[in-house]
Amino acid sequence: PAPLMAQIFKVEIPPALLGEILEVLNLHCCTSNPPSPLELEDAQKVVKTLRAISEAGRFSLTCKLLSAKSKNAANLCFDRLEALCEDEGGHTLDFGVQGIKEI
Repeated sequence: PAPLMAQIFKVEIPPALLGEILEVLNLHCCTSNPPSPLELEDAQKVVKTLRAISEAGRFSLTCKLLSAKSKNAANLCFDRLEALCEDEGGHTLDFGVQGIKEI
């Protein structure tokens, strides 16, 4: 869970581990169109996890040290999450994605 992640990575999160987490989140983040209700729920969990990880010490430095593959996975994941922020009627859903897109 997200609160546990924040405690575990209080001091820092290694770039390789952050990269692997981002790649896994990307693989499981809203892959169908339109997303199912379960995927919307999963997207909220992804955002909570990303928020918790972003509170790690030296997070900005860790992001700079990510591989190109990990940065690409993060961007794809964020793009999917941002696409969920607007439903078919043009209404904005608040997942808090804009506040965590630091990579």
